Amino acid sequence: MGSITSFRIAVLVLFNVLSLAAGEKITLGMRVVPPYVEQRSDGSITGLEYDIITAALKASGYDPVVNCFPLARLHESFRAGLVQAAAPARADHKLSGILTDVYLVYSNAAFVLKQSGRRLNAVEDLKGLRVLAFQTAHSILGSSYAAIAENNPRYAETTKQSTQTHMLFARRVDVVVCDERIFYYYLRSTDLPPHARDSVAMFRLFPSTEYRVVFATKAHADAFNKGLRTIRSNGTYARILEKYSIND
Repeated sequence: MGSITSFRIAVLVLFNVLSLAAGEKITLGMRVVPPYVEQRSDGSITGLEYDIITAALKASGYDPVVNCFPLARLHESFRAGLVQAAAPARADHKLSGILTDVYLVYSNAAFVLKQSGRRLNAVEDLKGLRVLAFQTAHSILGSSYAAIAENNPRYAETTKQSTQTHMLFARRVDVVVCDERIFYYYLRSTDLPPHARDSVAMFRLFPSTEYRVVFATKAHADAFNKGLRTIRSNGTYARILEKYSIND
C-alpha cells in the first residue's frame, strides 16, 4: 500500500513539474501593425511588440496565446473578457484593468518630401496642408494637433498605413504623420526605389507615446513587469530592438 501511495505522490510531483515547465497559458489581444505585430500567411505571429511582450511573459513562466483583432475591436475584446490582456494600452483608454510598466515608446513624426522644400518647426505649420495621418492620431498627439485636424478640410486619417508612403511619393498628400518605425518599414518593404529614404525629411513635432499592457488581474500585471525587468537586464530586450532596427 505504501509503495502505491509513493508512486501516486511521484506521479503528482512529476505532473506539477511538467505543468510548471509548460507555463500557465494567458490570452493576449493585439492588433496587426507591422513591424510591431505581423501575422504571416501560416497564422504565425512575429514583430517587435509581439517579441517583447511574449518574451517578458515567458520570462515569468507564462505561455502567452496571442489573438489578433482589428484596432477598433482590440479594447472591446478585452472589456468583453475574450482575452486576459491587451496591448497596446494607455491610461486614457480608460480600460478596467491593471496597466503595466511601459514596454515600448512610439515616436511619431511628420514626413515630407525633401523636394518640396517644406520645413515644419511646429504643429501649427501643418495648417492648410494635405495631411494623411494614422487612425486616432487626433486623439493622441495633443490638443494643438487635434484642433488642426478638426479645422483642416484637407486632413485625413487612415487605417491602412501602407498607403501613406505611396500617397506621399505620388504627391497626393503634402505630409504624412506616422510612427517612425512604421513609416520606414513600409518605405523599404514596398516597391519604392532604393533611394526613397534619402528623399524624405522627418520632423519630430510630437511627444512620444508610451505604451503598456492592460491585464485583467494584478497578479498577471506584476508577473509581466517582473519579466520585463528580466529581459531588460539580461540583454534580450536590447537584442529584440536591434533585430527591428530602422537604421538597417
